[in-house]
Amino acid sequence: MANARLLEVDATDELALADAAQLAALVLEAGGLVVLPTDTVYGLACRPDLAGATKAVFQAKRRPAGLSLPVLAAGEAVAWEVARPDERARLLASRFWPGPLTMVLPRAPRCAGWTLGEAERTVAVRVPSNPLARRVLQAAG
Repeated sequence: MANARLLEVDATDELALADAAQLAALVLEAGGLVVLPTDTVYGLACRPDLAGATKAVFQAKRRPAGLSLPVLAAGEAVAWEVARPDERARLLASRFWPGPLTMVLPRAPRCAGWTLGEAERTVAVRVPSNPLARRVLQAAG
């Protein structure tokens, strides 16, 4: 944790949100980890398409591989790039996203090779409503 840095961000300050999101995105793009507020808890974030980064999350949290990592998305369109929703999932998403709803759905081809845990055919996906989390997700891609 020698490189750890704490940022206090005023969620009502657009410039502070943008600056913090850009800094977090740089860390994520380099394969690093970032602690982010979500709708329910603080989560340890990484780029899910970087196997080394997801491995670092499992190690840092001492998380067993049987508990797959969820994927947070900046918006519904991005969520459907990693998951294949049916009509019910689309209806739930339109009603409860952004927000604390996480859905476990079949993986889309984009994330077929991602190392998220033992569940290789499904992905837990969510679109958070927290403004900082959304900004980081948008900046990180």
